[in-house]
Amino acid sequence: MSVLAHVCRSCAHPMDWHDARNRGYTTCRCCHDGSGDPDPVPTLLPTTSWPSGIREGLWQPGSLRNAGTMHATRTCSCEGCREAAGGLTIREHPVATGRMEGSSSR
Repeated sequence: MSVLAHVCRSCAHPMDWHDARNRGYTTCRCCHDGSGDPDPVPTLLPTTSWPSGIREGLWQPGSLRNAGTMHATRTCSCEGCREAAGGLTIREHPVATGRMEGSSSR
């Protein structure tokens, strides 16, 4: 599922890679030492299904991901993420729940 995330302006990784429990999964120095420079503007990290390559849905801000696993996380629900999720257009994300600019009624 696609997600809105705040990325680090130093290394461009999602900020949750800087969390202590995730540091063992990357060799990135910035992520490893926990120092990050989070971009306050969220970035859409789209995903596609395999093998068809269809764009997947968007986790809404505040959603629990990977429930019941050691990798469970909650998506960011800051005002910026809520606004971005509500403002996505169909061109930016085909299964967005926001306004559907450029869509046709045909």
